[in-house]
Amino acid sequence: MISPSRKRRDVRVRTQLRDDFAQDPEFDPRDTFVMQLTDDLPDRCARHGKPTKLHVTKDYEFASKLFGWREDFHWVQRTFSYEIANILHAFYLTVTFRRKEISTPSTILEGEWPVCPKCLRLKTVRQCVGHAIVLAGLGLIMIILAGIQMSAFDHLPAPLIAGLFPGWFPFGLLLAILIYRHSGNLVPFRPITEYTEVTIKAHPRFADVVESRGTTTEIHEW
Repeated sequence: MISPSRKRRDVRVRTQLRDDFAQDPEFDPRDTFVMQLTDDLPDRCARHGKPTKLHVTKDYEFASKLFGWREDFHWVQRTFSYEIANILHAFYLTVTFRRKEISTPSTILEGEWPVCPKCLRLKTVRQCVGHAIVLAGLGLIMIILAGIQMSAFDHLPAPLIAGLFPGWFPFGLLLAILIYRHSGNLVPFRPITEYTEVTIKAHPRFADVVESRGTTTEIHEW
């Protein structure tokens, strides 16, 4: 049983190809292209359902994927979890000496999105986690350098070495970069399947407001 606070609705909003792509006779969806939100979204946070007057301009990135043996592409939102899975997949292909699949460039979705103070706090928390990871590594470097300078170490302790490499570099830095990159991803989307609309995984209160304006919504619990 999913509590009401965990329910989400799939809200479809209208989009279009940006003019320079729509008017390009050689347009190929397997290349990079840009979509733009055309609907005016309500003053209601899509993620938390709270009333808000703040609409933030934000470009969301999607990665194109070919599903099965069909010749149609879906564009999947590049989230933190997606990036981690992609890195692990690339690592697996490398260690097993398999050819890396060629992925097409990202697709961009431009628009103004309603966010609330809770969203901004979430973004700040994510950025603080990234700061903490970076500072932890710098602090570790300073400890090692200070110990060497004062001849406090006959030899560098293995935990310090492992903490610095490969703990902080490259894994810690990579994690911090991903956190920074996705700290502002506050609106979750379903995979894009066409150019004329995208589906937001929205809070029920946001969906209710959009539905009252005549936009179709579909209930989806997660």
